[in-house]
Amino acid sequence: TLSYAIPLICSIGADVRQSADAVIDAARTAASDNSALIAKGSPEGRPNLYRLRFAAMFSGIIANVRREADRSRIVFLEMHPRERTEEQRRHIITALEKFGGDFGASLLRKMFDALYGGAFDRALSALRIAIRVSGGDERKADVFAHLLAANHVLVCNRDITTVEAQEQAAKIASLDEGESSDEEECLSHLMGHRVNVEYGYLRTLGEWIGYLQELVHTGPTEDRVLAELERHGVKVEGRSVKIANSTTGIRTAYKGTRWSAGSHWRIIRRLPKAEPGGNA
Repeated sequence: TLSYAIPLICSIGADVRQSADAVIDAARTAASDNSALIAKGSPEGRPNLYRLRFAAMFSGIIANVRREADRSRIVFLEMHPRERTEEQRRHIITALEKFGGDFGASLLRKMFDALYGGAFDRALSALRIAIRVSGGDERKADVFAHLLAANHVLVCNRDITTVEAQEQAAKIASLDEGESSDEEECLSHLMGHRVNVEYGYLRTLGEWIGYLQELVHTGPTEDRVLAELERHGVKVEGRSVKIANSTTGIRTAYKGTRWSAGSHWRIIRRLPKAEPGGNA
């Protein structure tokens, strides 16, 4: 088994979506300790097994990372234009002159010293604890603690304090607030699927469910709407909605998405108050 630890830097454009997905899949594999080995055949007909291990940095105009499993492993840094005075620009130019040809080597040496001397591990442990205490989950602690620990050992010559670790954790505690989860996106896609009732009334599944809650119907009858929704794998019973695991209609609704092939029901079950069972 061959294991490589290499840095990966690539630029992702909007016109290479398929290739970008493959690169992101490789990065996710490299970030998983229990990932399966990758097999490549040799000219002699024997398999070579590889385990990917690398740190990746992506750059692009549109950061269209679609899976929650990928978004939770990637830190997004956005660049915003800033207005600077002449004095501020002069200060930046002066500061950049300090970055000589040996800067990269010196930075690398400092990181190696922190790794072998234990400073990085101490900073990592303190930051992981602070992030977990502040309410972050294990994935967030794992991703951000490594980046923040690396930053600390490169800019400071002393161990990070508990207060500093708490301040850093507080800054990232709410970074992902407002972002929809994979299960929310899965349900949203289904609710946005358009359904035609009686060949004259075209609405989304979500709109038809709302239509059924109305006291007065100005379009098709409730029975016609219920029957059409069931043909699409959705059964409405009062204020409850049942979603089929595998029917022709539900497969059509998710065709071509990452929730196709019946995987939607595993994702939707993660939603609050969602329960398995029953017939849809």
